[in-house]
Amino acid sequence: MKLPVVVLVVLVAAFGASLLFWYFAIFQGQAPEAAPPDTAVSPMCSGFAPVPGEISCDETISIAQAKYGGKAQGIIQGSAGFPEKEGAPPAVKSFWRIEILLDSPIQKDQETFNSARLYLDRKTSEELASGYTSRP
Repeated sequence: MKLPVVVLVVLVAAFGASLLFWYFAIFQGQAPEAAPPDTAVSPMCSGFAPVPGEISCDETISIAQAKYGGKAQGIIQGSAGFPEKEGAPPAVKSFWRIEILLDSPIQKDQETFNSARLYLDRKTSEELASGYTSRP
């Protein structure tokens, strides 16, 4: 007895949602447009195919730009040893290295830096290392 009631409630809810959709579409002049598929890929990422279980080149650029504010200047993949704990041997990790030209140079230790370099773990997006540099 409960199953027909549940089915009826779901059907009524779906019908009501469709009525609301068309009501607002007609009175606002147009039906909502479907968002275009996310195909925007940075030209720097064209040589890097997505790998299941790893963050993509585009995700790496987004993370770095959100952290530092600026424009990506270069990105590479690599593997190197990064210390996990002080005194422990370094663990070899696959990384993305990205360089960001900063929107606003920073002053640190009486030097001005206009670029940041960030190493992100390709599997976890964990920041492995970072630093500032100066570019001409």
